[in-house]
Amino acid sequence: MFEEFSEYSLVYAVSYIESEADRTDLHLQVDWGDAGKVWLNGKEIWSHVGWLPGVDLVTGVELKAGLNVLVYKAVNEPTEWEGSVRFTDAAGQPVKGIKVGLEPTEAGQR
Repeated sequence: MFEEFSEYSLVYAVSYIESEADRTDLHLQVDWGDAGKVWLNGKEIWSHVGWLPGVDLVTGVELKAGLNVLVYKAVNEPTEWEGSVRFTDAAGQPVKGIKVGLEPTEAGQR
């Protein structure tokens, strides 16, 4: 945890998603506190410019079989850091058959 508050800065969070199979028509729920962007496998799939917190739902998200890379960029205005992403199926249920990690080996690549 950060001990000091930092105004007007940004952070990149990277996670690795191992999918057992190709997945289509997934949803990605993005919660944010400030401005930000999300990339999946190098393709921008979400962005927000503004300073009010909120939640967006990105539909039509696809994971390829094997390793996928998700990058979340959050910009910090003078407020607390906030942000999260969550994969669901079309019914809003957690996606089965995926592993998420902070390193490729944690996501299942051996």
